[in-house]
Amino acid sequence: MCFARSFAPFLVSSLFALSIDNKLLWGYLWVVVMISVSSVSCIDARRILLHCRKQSREEWQMTRRHL
Repeated sequence: MCFARSFAPFLVSSLFALSIDNKLLWGYLWVVVMISVSSVSCIDARRILLHCRKQSREEWQMTRRHL
């Protein structure tokens, strides 16, 4: 978490400057990258949540069988 907090502003501002200076996607390359990173993070968080729910449901069923 600390790595992300320290390097994220640097990376985003560098990407912003690069996209403006070189007119990459009309200066909006940084927006596309940020939306992509956000989408991938949301998908990954959802997978983790579903995995945890499935695992806890299986644990509950196993303890119920032993009763």
